[in-house]
Amino acid sequence: MCAILSKTIKTKKKPLSKSEVNLVFNEVKGHRLEHVVHLMFKTGLRIGELLALNWEDIELLEDNLIVTHVNKSIGRSEIGFIEKAPKNRQSIREVYTYDETLWSYWRPLERTLRLNGSA
Repeated sequence: MCAILSKTIKTKKKPLSKSEVNLVFNEVKGHRLEHVVHLMFKTGLRIGELLALNWEDIELLEDNLIVTHVNKSIGRSEIGFIEKAPKNRQSIREVYTYDETLWSYWRPLERTLRLNGSA
């Protein structure tokens, strides 16, 4: 008897066009997770990296510059979801983004959190 091995054919993923990205942004406008969608699209963070972010990992600099320090992830384990180190050293990185929407949304929150000692 001969076993037939199935071969997975990988197709190249086509990125969204600018108009498709704008459609997504328009669809989430006003939603409580609007800033999360912007952050994912603008930085390319993986979902586990996004879930592991704390305020200490985000720097809001002048001129709408945002620095996101990616140094951990949330992933599945035998006991459930846990915070874990990245799979390799290249995953530890700083992501620089210019985004007026995120910056204007987060700036007042950051000041409030810092005043209250939460960040």
